[in-house]
Amino acid sequence: SWAREVAARPGLGLALLEDPVYFLPLLEELERRSVPVAAVCHNLETLAPRQVDGTSAVRMLGLELSVLRRCRLAVTISREETWLLTNFGVPCHYLPYYPPELALGRLQAVRRRRDAGGERRGILLLANAKNPQSGEGMARLIRHWRERKLHEPFGPLLVAGFHSERFFPDRAALEAEGGVRLLGTLEPGALDELLSRVAAGLCYQESGSGALTRICELLLAGVPVLANRHAARSYHGRPGLIEFAGLDGLEGALRELRERPPEVAPPEPPTATSLLERLVRLVAGGCR
Repeated sequence: SWAREVAARPGLGLALLEDPVYFLPLLEELERRSVPVAAVCHNLETLAPRQVDGTSAVRMLGLELSVLRRCRLAVTISREETWLLTNFGVPCHYLPYYPPELALGRLQAVRRRRDAGGERRGILLLANAKNPQSGEGMARLIRHWRERKLHEPFGPLLVAGFHSERFFPDRAALEAEGGVRLLGTLEPGALDELLSRVAAGLCYQESGSGALTRICELLLAGVPVLANRHAARSYHGRPGLIEFAGLDGLEGALRELRERPPEVAPPEPPTATSLLERLVRLVAGGCR
């Protein structure tokens, strides 16, 4: 359908194609018409274990790489995937995630509320539970939190995010011992209120690709972030981020947060000037 739409629009100078591995007929039509394609690669789809059958993962990664090599440029939000794609001969441009203006204004308002003071209580586990890697990470972290009774020294674990109420339907059992509170999907105002008073945000993944955009958003809101090393990819060393190796290191990270709260510097907005220059060259027929 989209390939036919391209045929009806002669004279296209450039196509921005999100995750082109899903849209091969469209890519082929653009190639046939000599329209340069820039891939918007939020993450390498085949590096996410639940996206592909395990026995086919290597072959499917090869397919995705071959598709991206057919594009004139791949725009990424992950430092690690930029490195990988570059080594496989894919022309890349790293543009780290930064929220759009409306979301940025909300996050800055939360930061101002936090700067005004007030009690900080609870650790917020915020994730899109519909994402397999995030949902599995949430489940393992909740189980660890309850087994170690981490709420006794560090306060409750507050679980929120898109589809979290569906991923954890037995709320009564989850909250039985008092250490976990399931808040589910929150409206923007309720989420902002929560962010203004939690002690920290918590991110945990054992697999997954791309970069976790919520780390950037939490830091912009002035919320310290605890993240295991895999979840912290592309954000290593950021002021306000406390990393831990695995679940056994979580308690130490929580203790560090309590004893030495980090200064949370807001991430700087990325500049898009060099990316725009590359896109202009593509439209003008310039080389890679």
